[in-house]
Amino acid sequence: MSQPMRLNLALIVSCLSIVVSQTTACRADANCDQIYEAAKSAVLKHKQTYLRTPAEAEAGLDSTAADLISALAQCPDSEDILVLISHIRFQQGRLDESREFAMSALEIAPDSAAAHELVALSSLAMGESELGLSHFERAFALAPNDSKLRMNYCSSLENTGRYQQAVSICTPLVDNPQFRPVAHYIRGRAYEALGNADQANADYEAAANLGYSPDAHYPGKQTRQ
Repeated sequence: MSQPMRLNLALIVSCLSIVVSQTTACRADANCDQIYEAAKSAVLKHKQTYLRTPAEAEAGLDSTAADLISALAQCPDSEDILVLISHIRFQQGRLDESREFAMSALEIAPDSAAAHELVALSSLAMGESELGLSHFERAFALAPNDSKLRMNYCSSLENTGRYQQAVSICTPLVDNPQFRPVAHYIRGRAYEALGNADQANADYEAAANLGYSPDAHYPGKQTRQ
C-alpha cells in the first residue's frame, strides 16, 4: 500500500514555491492560498480512490485534514481552509467536527454559502432539521445559481417532509443535464407525498428512462408505491 499523500506544508509555508526574486516579500495570504489549493487537489484525489482503496483514501483524508489544522496557526482567518476541513470531516462522518469548523468559517465570512451548506448538511445528518434547513435557506439565498447546492437543498426538503418546497426548488434542475435524473426522482417522491400520482409517475418514468437507479445515490430509498 502506498503512503498517504501529504501536503508539503513546510515548503509552502517557507514561501519557496512563490518567491520570484531575492527581494520578494513572503506574503502570508499567498501562502494560505497555496496551502488551500494543494489540499483541495489532495482531497479530490483521495475521494477518487475511495471505492478502490477506502482505507488508503481515509488515511489520506486524515493526513490532509491534520496538515490543514496545523496550517490554521499561520492562516487563522482563512475561510477556505476552515470550509475544506469541514468538508473532509463531513465526508468522514465526523459531523460535530464538520459543523464546528463550518461555524468557525461563518465567524470570519458570515455570507459564505459553502459554510452555511456544511452547517446545514451536518445538522440534518444529526437530526437537527430546523437548524439545518435554516442554514440551507441562507446558503441558497446567497448562491441561487449553484446547482449542486440546489440539488442538496431539494433532497433535504423532501427528506424532511417539506414536499411543496422540494417541488419548487427541484423543478429547475430537471433542465440541468448533470442533475436531471435524480431531480426527476426526488421531485417524483415529493409529488407522490403530495398525492399527485400522475406527476409522480411521470417523474419516476423520466428518471428510469435516463438510467437513474435510486440505490446509486440513495441506498434503500425507493418510491413510496
